[in-house]
Amino acid sequence: PDHAEVSIGIVDHDQTYRFGYQIDQGTLRGIKNDDRIFEIGSITKTFTAALLMREVSNGTISMDDPMQKLLTVKMKNDSYSGHIITVRHLITHTSGLKRLRLTASYDEYKKYLSSFELDYRPGKEWSYNNFAISLLGRFLSEINKTSWEDLIQTKLFSPLNLKHTYLHTDQCPKNLVTQSHNMKGKKIPFWEMDFLNPAGGIKSDLNDMIKWLRANLDNKNPDLDYLQDAHDSLGDSISINNKNVTMGIGWWHYRPDSTERIVYHLGGTYGQTSFLGFSKSCKRGIVILSNFSGDHPKMKSGKDELSKPNDLAFQIL
Repeated sequence: PDHAEVSIGIVDHDQTYRFGYQIDQGTLRGIKNDDRIFEIGSITKTFTAALLMREVSNGTISMDDPMQKLLTVKMKNDSYSGHIITVRHLITHTSGLKRLRLTASYDEYKKYLSSFELDYRPGKEWSYNNFAISLLGRFLSEINKTSWEDLIQTKLFSPLNLKHTYLHTDQCPKNLVTQSHNMKGKKIPFWEMDFLNPAGGIKSDLNDMIKWLRANLDNKNPDLDYLQDAHDSLGDSISINNKNVTMGIGWWHYRPDSTERIVYHLGGTYGQTSFLGFSKSCKRGIVILSNFSGDHPKMKSGKDELSKPNDLAFQIL
């Protein structure tokens, strides 16, 4: 689409490659944009998953802990035929909890949960849920007696030297912010969140996202060993609407054949589309950041309804 901008980083063993492109009035040109700020959308969930595994590693939380144990309000009925919603269900999108409007606050969600009566078996079906991840992010912050924003800054951003990664638009250098475009190509501002920040609020540049990619692909910091724990595929037991894609702990797992596995996450806001993934066996990874909604007609690849950034990423990996 016109005015599209894309920033691509490829890690191949010890080598790193950066590419930037812009389409302006139908003309494609290469640009340097590795310091430009994009919304990474739901790739944010991989950070929240890492924070969860930090607590699991420290023994302060268990994947099998009941949600009610961590919730500050009492659910009307949190059990169904001996089954309860657990931390595992929240991080794997199998809780079955309701999704409210995206601007709903934590207080509004707690109000919903206070009248919640479990009438199904959690864990049986996968259904993408930003609110379940955000609820988990709130639990992690309460355990640490701080905000999720402070927790992610001190435990992940600072140790990884992510100096150009932000949680709110007003923190971003204005001259480096990319212009978002919605599904109709209309210019829109960055997506501002509050309660949903742990599910999709991060804004960052290519350089910092390459650092996040490398930390997951081949971690060199022993204090961050728990990052690898978040790559657990959980036995490929949770299918994501595709026999070759399963849900792990915050990350998705794509198995193109019996020998290969790509660990990845997509990102999408109202006006931007992103991808971050890696193959440990190939020692290769890729980050793609773009400033158009994946729902824009020209962003569709026509293959399995993937957006063009996602299709490109899978081809390279």
